[in-house]
Amino acid sequence: MSITPSSLECRLLDASIICYSIQNQALSPSTPGYAQVGFAPGTGPTVFVDGVEGINAGFVGETADGWVIVAYRGTLPPFSGDLWAWVEDWLNDFRAGPMDWTVGNSVIGQVETGFGSAVLNTWGAVQAALNPIDLSRKKGILVTGHSKGAGMTFPAATLLKNLYPHLLVQVCCFAAPLTCDRTFAASYDAMGLSVFTARYQSQYDIVPFLPYEPHFALLASAEQVHCFFEEEAFDAQGRLCVPKAQAINKIGHALHDRDPVFDRFSHGPALHSLATALGLAQPQVWQSQVIFKQPHIGGEVGCHQDATFLYTDPISVAGFWFAIEDATLDNGCLWAEPGGHIGPLRQLFKRNHSGDGTVMERLDDTPLPEPPPSGSDLVPLEVPAGTLIVLNGRLPHWSGVNRSGVSRHAYSLHCISGDADYPDWNWLQRPADMPLRPLG
Repeated sequence: MSITPSSLECRLLDASIICYSIQNQALSPSTPGYAQVGFAPGTGPTVFVDGVEGINAGFVGETADGWVIVAYRGTLPPFSGDLWAWVEDWLNDFRAGPMDWTVGNSVIGQVETGFGSAVLNTWGAVQAALNPIDLSRKKGILVTGHSKGAGMTFPAATLLKNLYPHLLVQVCCFAAPLTCDRTFAASYDAMGLSVFTARYQSQYDIVPFLPYEPHFALLASAEQVHCFFEEEAFDAQGRLCVPKAQAINKIGHALHDRDPVFDRFSHGPALHSLATALGLAQPQVWQSQVIFKQPHIGGEVGCHQDATFLYTDPISVAGFWFAIEDATLDNGCLWAEPGGHIGPLRQLFKRNHSGDGTVMERLDDTPLPEPPPSGSDLVPLEVPAGTLIVLNGRLPHWSGVNRSGVSRHAYSLHCISGDADYPDWNWLQRPADMPLRPLG
């Protein structure tokens, strides 16, 4: 049997696609794309299916050119076949919270529970399909999948590498969501898997930008640059209903370290001089973000105090808010409470005890100002593009929904005094290999 000329990546894409045609625990050779995978003559894929209504599925197969493929199926397409199976599959994807991922006898990090449980529930079937194969005569194992299936490839690869340490294990996946924490990523790299991993995605696809648990994105964004979507960018069925460029709520929170343009803007003598004049000793930048306030759907930012989210002892955080575009009453300008900075700090936003989520702790029962139209304590801060607004860490401020046809882009930095104590329960933390840098 000859293999149709194509790249290995294209064949793995075909392998991922044909997984969607698994029916009755079988995969027909007449399935479009089946021949392009290049299965070895006289062999066929061993299909595995698990879960309520068979929501977890895939196959193990040998190729004519000496590879073994482990392919995982993505989420069942909407309204294809049994509606209940489709509903169950989506619910499984969104199973709440991370789970410890154990390889051998060691926990190597955390993965989102929906993906981790799907891998574990099919792991016995994958092993059973691999056992009869003489792996010593194979080039290695290729792990692939699309969407949900792609999310399963990373934890599956660690199990395979642990089981076959001397065998080449490669991952080539398509439209994978963000499924694992930083500790898992470091362990994955230490196992030698990162250099043999390729993750393909389309610039127009949403899934690769979406962690299935929001706190994975939020907590990881302290050291990375992540996109966060506007809530109203999606319809009731979860489909993007605006152009992707107009769907982003903000990008954060380490632009000042990760992007050279924002790095140059965020560090220098001018900002350092301003921060020290405001009383910040040894000022350091903790957080940066571009806030888009998109036309028509730009979300409300509830009334809050910045020290709630970046607490130091003594309180020292100052916000530097740069208007990239004009900020007006129509497009959602900032509002603030005159003299509110002398009031008490109401709440603290903290990491939970396990470090994998967050909690809000009440400090003072004094209510924050009600936004308009019900409240009258806040005043609007309408400013032209190029204006810098400086926000004291205890100053209550708010911005409303943007229903206008004009965006309200802004860039904000949050700085603290380097000589103040920064508790380890603050939600925003840096790894040891990425220390804070001075503002100047």
